[in-house]
Amino acid sequence: EASQRARAVAMADGMLERIRENPQAVNSYVRELNNPLGGGSITSEPSPNCEAGVCDPNDMAAHDLWAWEQQLDGARVTIAGDSTPSAGLREARGCITFDSFGSKANTGELRVLLQWQGLHETSDGVPAGGVACGGVDAGNDPFRRQVEVSTFVADGEEL
Repeated sequence: EASQRARAVAMADGMLERIRENPQAVNSYVRELNNPLGGGSITSEPSPNCEAGVCDPNDMAAHDLWAWEQQLDGARVTIAGDSTPSAGLREARGCITFDSFGSKANTGELRVLLQWQGLHETSDGVPAGGVACGGVDAGNDPFRRQVEVSTFVADGEEL
């Protein structure tokens, strides 16, 4: 459980940092609580491949979301000769919310939530009345775990 939580925090923080590096497209990253990433929701790698070259902010956001979903699903780590994912968290889902600050479109509070299925039943997955990445049903699953990282994103061009 501790290893899973540490992996989840690192994955959520990694996505948060990608968004902080690309504040002009912060709204392109948003994946609301009932529309999470994970489970193959993005079916193919976006074009252009932003790891290989320079992209505009929205193309970079699309590529970052695809790459994060690959990480959530464990799709980038496979057993030799087999395309079956062999790493990652079980049933991982990622949500990204953004609340703009005043009249600033790309400046405000950013939250990255990552939820996965733990090994044992517990009552600490989502606090009573809390928000669950994946909707209400995900919050009612006693095996679900969730971490949330948040920060304030500032777009230097708006300030």
